[in-house]
Amino acid sequence: MQIRMADFSFDPFCAIVSGDQKLEFVNEGNNRHSFTVPKLDLDVLSGASETTKPVGEILEPGKTHKYLCKYHPRMTAELQVE
Repeated sequence: MQIRMADFSFDPFCAIVSGDQKLEFVNEGNNRHSFTVPKLDLDVLSGASETTKPVGEILEPGKTHKYLCKYHPRMTAELQVE
């Protein structure tokens, strides 16, 4: 699944994924952003993308996890792992 970062927001704001899916974070903005949860801190430079390992290896399935950009703490979103 692809999650886009631009203009200080994540799109989609709330994503639903299975535990075996990988996430691709694409930074379409002009600023550096991150995908930060307790077990992972992934930096994505402007114009670049990064892909995670399967989400179930990072986050507990059956829950909704909040994440943020460590550079812009008001930039938050949710990830529901099934």
